[in-house]
Amino acid sequence: MKKDRKIGICLSGGGALGYAHIGALQALEEAGIEVNYVSGTSMGAIVGVLYAAGYSPKEIFELIEKEKVYKTINLLDLRGDDKTGFSKHTKLRKVLDKYLAFNEFDSLKKHFFVCCTDIRNGIARIFDSGSHLKEYVIASASIPCIYESVMIDGVEYLDGGIVNNFPIEPLIEQQCDVIFGVSVVHFTPYTEEVGRLNLLPLVYALMDENINKERHQLCHHFIAVEGMNTIDNHIFSFKNYQYIYQCGYQSMKKYLSQNAKQLRIEN
Repeated sequence: MKKDRKIGICLSGGGALGYAHIGALQALEEAGIEVNYVSGTSMGAIVGVLYAAGYSPKEIFELIEKEKVYKTINLLDLRGDDKTGFSKHTKLRKVLDKYLAFNEFDSLKKHFFVCCTDIRNGIARIFDSGSHLKEYVIASASIPCIYESVMIDGVEYLDGGIVNNFPIEPLIEQQCDVIFGVSVVHFTPYTEEVGRLNLLPLVYALMDENINKERHQLCHHFIAVEGMNTIDNHIFSFKNYQYIYQCGYQSMKKYLSQNAKQLRIEN
């Protein structure tokens, strides 16, 4: 695609399933598609801010392995005394401080939007300028009851996915010429009996798709990552990061191959 085109990508939330975003971005990079606008919620915001800071998908994946953020024990800090959650965001904060030497949106190499939920007013707020970059990303990934809320300028924030798990709106407002959307919370029909272990990911995927389906339809190119939300691969399957990454990579590769003619028309 021509470099003067405004190309945006929306990255959904989805816990551990968000590792698939790294694979999807890798496939786009290999296809020579350069994204310059990034919008994300929760895990999509974490991957998104690193990508917007200039890290390649390969470097982000290597970061995951180096910092061992695929280990649940490294993701939780139960020393928190906040009544809104059991864990602090200690590990995420350390990673962001280590790999982002700044805390302002304007220092990013790509235009970045992060979605957080203003929990007291029950609304989603999207930020793309000013300071508190890291705090907003952390707030966007604050899963209710698991992680403590984040107070920024007197406002209490939690996971953006509570209200908007697919923040495509700012990409439309920016009048992006092409918008890719990647959802990792994809409902996969079950052929087996539904039980206690597979019920939660099934219900979560159904709810997310029904809440956000109209947003999905606003993308020029929407990719629902396959092979997710199963009994083995769900929002807490951090140890399966390699498989989840491959799901994102293969799903995007498949989409680009199937829509090669349409993508050439846009060149």
